Amino acid sequence: MKLFNFLVFIDDDHATNYYHEHVLNEYNICDRYIFFSSAEKALIYFKEHQNSPDFVAPDLIFSDINMPKIDGWSFLERYGEFKNSNKSLIYMLTTSSNLADIEKISRYPLVSGYKEKPLSQEMLIGISEGLK
Repeated sequence: MKLFNFLVFIDDDHATNYYHEHVLNEYNICDRYIFFSSAEKALIYFKEHQNSPDFVAPDLIFSDINMPKIDGWSFLERYGEFKNSNKSLIYMLTTSSNLADIEKISRYPLVSGYKEKPLSQEMLIGISEGLK
């Protein structure tokens, strides 16, 4: 059952990305997905594609919080500068249970929520049901 058209994952942990890709493929959750191993690579992708007439904004972006160079918070600030940045739901996806991180999410209007890793089929179904 396809729940989404296009998902983007930003996480520097390759094992987590591998697991999430397995979940997506096993349950046939979306038509298309891209994994970025850094926020910097994701920002380059969005910058290069935002003006393309064929560009389709992702349904969901899942970003880790703690990453080297550009962390999830810095990604949000920079991503918000792109046109169409408000067309995607963004979830912070992290292993952090730091209350300060959870509270900080409310200061970012682009962020739809917070999910703890690993992402599961149930989480994705819950998100999709919230969109209906």
